[in-house]
Amino acid sequence: MVNKERLQLGLDALRSGEFEQCAGELRRTILGKVHYCCLGVLTEVAVRNGLVIVNVCANCGSNDCGHELDPAADQSVTDDVWAIHGEILSKPVMDWYGFSYSDPTIGEDADSDPIMATLANDDKHWDFERIADGFESVYITDPSDLTDA
Repeated sequence: MVNKERLQLGLDALRSGEFEQCAGELRRTILGKVHYCCLGVLTEVAVRNGLVIVNVCANCGSNDCGHELDPAADQSVTDDVWAIHGEILSKPVMDWYGFSYSDPTIGEDADSDPIMATLANDDKHWDFERIADGFESVYITDPSDLTDA
C-alpha cells in the first residue's frame, strides 16, 4: 500500500519548482545543472527524508536479491543509485513509498491503457505539475471524495 504522507512529500517536490526536468534518466547534469525525471525527484525526496541505499544489485536494485552485489555500489544513494537504475525506481525507493512497481501507473489514456510515470515524463512530455496530478489522482485522492458537479 502506498504511503500517502511520503508520496505527498514527493508531489510537493514535483510542484515546488526546485527541480529541472529531464527525460530518460533519474538524474542528469546538463550544462552544469542537475536535472531530474519525475522518478528521480521521488528518489531525491526519499533520500532527503532519511532513506539510505547501500550495496545495491546492479541487476535489480535490491540488496537482498541473491545476485552478486556490485562492490563499487557500496556507497550512499547519491553516488550509485542514479547510474545503476537509469530511469526507474530502485527497490528501496519503491518500498519507501509503498509502490508495487518500479514505474508506477499515474493514469489511463483514452483507450484505458495505463500511463506509467516514465511514459508521461519521457514520451508524453508532461510537466511535473501534470505528473503530480496523475500520482495524486491514482494514489492520494479517495474516489469517494469525488462528487459530480
